[in-house]
Amino acid sequence: MEMNYIQFGSGDKTMVILPGLSLKPVVDSAKAVKSAYKCFNQEYTVYLFDRRSDVGDSYTINEMAEDTIGKIEELELKDIYLLGVSQGGMIAQMIALKRPDLIKKIVLASTASRFDDGKTEDWIALAEEKDAKKLTHTFSKLIYSPSTYRKFKPFLALMYKDMNEEDLRKFAVYAKGCLGFDVSEQVKDIRIPTLVLGSIKDQVIAPKEMIFLHEQMPDSEIYLYEDYSHAVYDEADDFKERIMNFFAD
Repeated sequence: MEMNYIQFGSGDKTMVILPGLSLKPVVDSAKAVKSAYKCFNQEYTVYLFDRRSDVGDSYTINEMAEDTIGKIEELELKDIYLLGVSQGGMIAQMIALKRPDLIKKIVLASTASRFDDGKTEDWIALAEEKDAKKLTHTFSKLIYSPSTYRKFKPFLALMYKDMNEEDLRKFAVYAKGCLGFDVSEQVKDIRIPTLVLGSIKDQVIAPKEMIFLHEQMPDSEIYLYEDYSHAVYDEADDFKERIMNFFAD
């Protein structure tokens, strides 16, 4: 199994980040990730796991969770403070259901316990058509708020020009893994302390789904920002601070 990861920080606590669906492997942006989460360096040793790279034509959320558990066991990680973002939040829920013994606390950001969204099917179609330019702009326009999209728009060409056919194929496979995901009947069994974070202006995950997730989980809190969009984790200045405060014992 080929699953790349980033490790940084030197703290005694263990934090695992499961990122969302991305146009390029997140580990390719290791420097930016380490900079964005440097506030955790002193208290935590942080691991960010990317998706398995040696995938065929199908890769479900359940399989993603099983592979991530395998990597966690390989690294002998325990008492994990788990941050799952978007698709990573779906994987985090599966891990919590399968191996609650591994996790101390969870933050679920911009995610849901069930998902079947037409926007993702549009992304899949563009990836399969190998239209990297349109995919990049369509994807970015939906996950970011209008002001952030306008800010990033001039730089998007640098992203899609670097995408190759294998990147597009894998993106489509990973995106298909979201379709039909549904653990809405099972999340009530997750009794790990959980914080649900999101935005009421999310254009990918309906806010009602985040509220539902919170209501179903017996030991959970929720905070929804009034501004920003799906990528609130990149846009809100206090996003990491909220996670740190929740993770604090």
